[in-house]
Amino acid sequence: MNRMKIQGLLCVAMLAAIALPGFAASSFTIDLSGSVSATCSLTVTTASAASSLAVTTKVTGTAIATIVEKSNASSGYTVSLSSANGWLLKGSSASLAYTLAYGGTAVDTSTAAGVASTITSSTSTTSSAGLSKTLAISFDGASSLLPSGDYTDTLTISIAAK
Repeated sequence: MNRMKIQGLLCVAMLAAIALPGFAASSFTIDLSGSVSATCSLTVTTASAASSLAVTTKVTGTAIATIVEKSNASSGYTVSLSSANGWLLKGSSASLAYTLAYGGTAVDTSTAAGVASTITSSTSTTSSAGLSKTLAISFDGASSLLPSGDYTDTLTISIAAK
């Protein structure tokens, strides 16, 4: 037989085998599954102004950090901020009260030292790039004569899935 006839017969045989009900099942099920764990993260870039505050002047809305929130938690996430000194820049014998804004919204600075204030409460996820917000500080150090020395506070920011 010539080669073309053999190929033709093989094709016909294959088509017949496929068409015959005894060679194929009537249905199949395939179960697919996978999971993604909730991930929440913060990236904080501190501005140089944070470590060299001009405490003897009046400061309004000076950026002290840029914070990128990232979360894929399907029920949303929260970001909290707390102050070790109760929202005071403390020196050895005096303190200077300050306020903060996060993403343009005032932070509740009425909470006690170490008690977290919620600064973001989201019911959705962020984009893969995250959500960038600025943390800014305001205070009036020009209205009184502060004693010499260093004035400090420590802020703690955290993110958690809801």
